[in-house]
Amino acid sequence: KAIHDYFDRTLRKTVLVTGCNHGFINHLHNFKCFADKLGMKFIVIAMDKLAYNYISNNTSMVAYHMVGGAVGETTAHPQKFRSQQFNLITARKKEAVHDILSLGYNVLFSDTDVAMIRDPLPYMLWENVDYVHSLNYMCKVDEKWDFHKSKVEGNTGFYFVRSNNNTIQLWANAYAAAPKYPRLDDQAVFWKVIRTSIIPPVLPLGLCRHFNTPSDLQLKPMKDTSDRYLVSCMIDTCVFSSGMISRMYEPEFTYETLLSNLKLLNETICTLHANYISGNEKKMARMKEYGFWLAKQHPGTTQYTEECDNYIPYELMPKSPK
Repeated sequence: KAIHDYFDRTLRKTVLVTGCNHGFINHLHNFKCFADKLGMKFIVIAMDKLAYNYISNNTSMVAYHMVGGAVGETTAHPQKFRSQQFNLITARKKEAVHDILSLGYNVLFSDTDVAMIRDPLPYMLWENVDYVHSLNYMCKVDEKWDFHKSKVEGNTGFYFVRSNNNTIQLWANAYAAAPKYPRLDDQAVFWKVIRTSIIPPVLPLGLCRHFNTPSDLQLKPMKDTSDRYLVSCMIDTCVFSSGMISRMYEPEFTYETLLSNLKLLNETICTLHANYISGNEKKMARMKEYGFWLAKQHPGTTQYTEECDNYIPYELMPKSPK
């Protein structure tokens, strides 16, 4: 009952957040389709006035226009990976999450090119864990990842963060560091910051678990929240998939590999991130090919409706004869 009450309190103070500029409105519609199917409400941080006006006038989504901000103004147009404006847009997402944390709300953050197939929250809420992240790498059943030494970073396109003094400080440090690394995206900057963080100190657990065993408590007294560690953990790279429809690392990592590994784990996809694919149209085409595109357009136009197609897993989709 104590754990149930703990999670209930957490959920009541948790908001699902995504960020979008006008150039990715189509992906925002697709994100909404998956969120709606799970009954999950969310707020959109509109990175520019065009995006805010479109969302407010043409959809039922709740949007907040992020005017100005500490890291600068952003464009309304689609951007290439690690272009100056791309890096600025992603840095502003960190600033937006910081502002929400400062209001006392926990954040489940997702990029718009993430398809949420199942409710992710049962995988994200762990007792006394502050930051739960996926990895920006392919699905492996025996993932050996080192928080400090691995070249692979946590994926800043999908994560849960609990509001407290330490997380507020770390997110402030992360977006404040962005101007120092203008050629790096927010993920690279964030992982530079978190891996070297002294204030707050970070305690990585590896794979996620509750942080409340006697041995854990010897690491740091849990009653004193003023100077405790910021505790982090990682979620499974197959259940929370990154890059597996990109075809970047074929033949080792394919979508078929993902399905095979999930079967070994007796699991199914919870979320799929269409990263490692550069460009709006290419992302959309690949998501359509694998059945992760549900957004629908008005017939004969490029405008999107709020209606959605049904989700059909790729393995059940009718295949054209070769």
